[in-house]
Amino acid sequence: MSDIADIANFLQSYNAALRQEIADSDMPFGLKEQFIFDSLEKRQPGREVYFVTRKLDGKRAVLRITGPDSGDNATAEAAILAKLDHPAIPKIYGAWEYNGRGFIVREYFEGDDLATYVRKHGPLSFEMLTDIALRLCDILSYIHDQSPAVIHRDLKPENIIISGKNDIKLIDFGIARDFRHDMGSAEYERDTRVAGTRPYMPPEQFGSEQSDNRADLYALGVVMIFMATGKPDRLNLKSVYPYKSLVPIIEKCIRKDRDQRNKTAAQLKRHILWVKRRLTSKILLCSVLGAALVAVFFLGLFVGRTQGFQSGVNSIMDTPAVRNQPFTQEELNQPVTFTSEYIDMAVRLVLNKEKADTIIRSEITSRIDEICIYGTYVIHPSLDVSLVKNHLGKGTVEYMTDDGFCPHRGDISSLDDIPNMYYLRKLTLTSQNIFDLSPLSGMKLKSINLSDNYVGNLLPLKDMVMLEELDLCQNPLKDLTPISRLLSLESLDISQTQVTDLKPLAELTKMETLKIAYCDVKDISVLAGLPNLREVDLSNTSVTNLSPLIRQDNPITVYCTGLADEVIDAVRDNPRIVLVEE
Repeated sequence: MSDIADIANFLQSYNAALRQEIADSDMPFGLKEQFIFDSLEKRQPGREVYFVTRKLDGKRAVLRITGPDSGDNATAEAAILAKLDHPAIPKIYGAWEYNGRGFIVREYFEGDDLATYVRKHGPLSFEMLTDIALRLCDILSYIHDQSPAVIHRDLKPENIIISGKNDIKLIDFGIARDFRHDMGSAEYERDTRVAGTRPYMPPEQFGSEQSDNRADLYALGVVMIFMATGKPDRLNLKSVYPYKSLVPIIEKCIRKDRDQRNKTAAQLKRHILWVKRRLTSKILLCSVLGAALVAVFFLGLFVGRTQGFQSGVNSIMDTPAVRNQPFTQEELNQPVTFTSEYIDMAVRLVLNKEKADTIIRSEITSRIDEICIYGTYVIHPSLDVSLVKNHLGKGTVEYMTDDGFCPHRGDISSLDDIPNMYYLRKLTLTSQNIFDLSPLSGMKLKSINLSDNYVGNLLPLKDMVMLEELDLCQNPLKDLTPISRLLSLESLDISQTQVTDLKPLAELTKMETLKIAYCDVKDISVLAGLPNLREVDLSNTSVTNLSPLIRQDNPITVYCTGLADEVIDAVRDNPRIVLVEE
């Protein structure tokens, strides 16, 4: 009982002290008249936060007091909140500017802020993360669709409340602004001052120009990083972010050039939904096939015990790829559209069609033999424009066309438009957001260039026996087994990937060019059995022995920048190998 009495005495003393402090403080009379002060939540230089109760109806509320140097404007925030009517946005109960300080009382939301929630429970699951991101997209769509648009400008975990089961609220509109096109307006002047929370601020919010709705989309991208990792670290997303299918979406959100970000929150929502639904469909498919897979597992276990692991691999490799079914005549005469504006543009270049012209399916199935897109740069098939790679370091590659153009990153994330192109032989889609190659399964491609994408699984390529050129530079790729039977392959670039084992290349005897720069490859002994090799790039690898590349006739040119001196010195004077050290 003494403990309870002590607590009661403390609360009584605390409340008395708080009431006396409020009575003595310099605050608006109306504020003291309308609200009961329950507790001091936070006090820091230039900012105080109290929990209060409205006398009129007993509703709990939050009072925020800011000093003249805080950058917050209580009157402006109150005006913005007053015109917003959304269940995820707090209602305004009162606002005052008094003796140089701002006082604003807004609706209280029960729950933890997102930063506190992650500290308590750890990084979020894919399901919870995407649910929260989708709800935030809806909230942002609402405020951005106002006239004029409302820009929050301080979207961060501390301002996102998890109230109930994934019920999301957005608070603190202290530096929010109405978007104004008039460069001479006071609103524009305020919006070109530095304000916000640094890790979540886009470049334009550092005062260079007025921020628009894309500033909030940038911040949401960083919030998605925080939800999965517990910190707003934007570096090395491809390798450290746990949900690989979301990486392209996040990278588009946080681009420095806002013209390369999503244009609206609704567009961002569609991209997240596409990934979420695709994953869900895969899970459902796995559930349907679960029983069959169990049976296959036990059969494989028996085979494995009797014939070894390689038989299991061969079983997968021997399964025929799914072929595209032919269209009916009626289907061939139907008009088609494309999910990507860049693929649409590339097709129109081949077909010599204007933007307003209709494209029918028979034209796609019979007349498209080449698609070439470097980021956002669509190349006409008649032009001989090559892409030059400059490896700046581990994980960093600069891409430039041989005519001096540096393409921006594109936003193609799906290959679903490609399978209808029966006569397509050369496919180049670099610096995009592609991670699933399954739409290519069964196609008769001769050349594929998917540099700077998110491809990790090559199984859909396993039956492409006509494939001669394959470029997968800068992809999160580890296993080359699926391409081990592509006996026509002459050129392979797997630089800047996670490949460490070259044994799957053992039977690719037509190979002439191999590039593995910045791969953690040590053993290249398998290359001794490839008689047609003419050029190998081993720059900045872990290779310890170059002797497998020594040839009696037709010496191989070996790029060896960054190899250990003793490795190079061991063959430096051998006329049967040509070393290039840049």
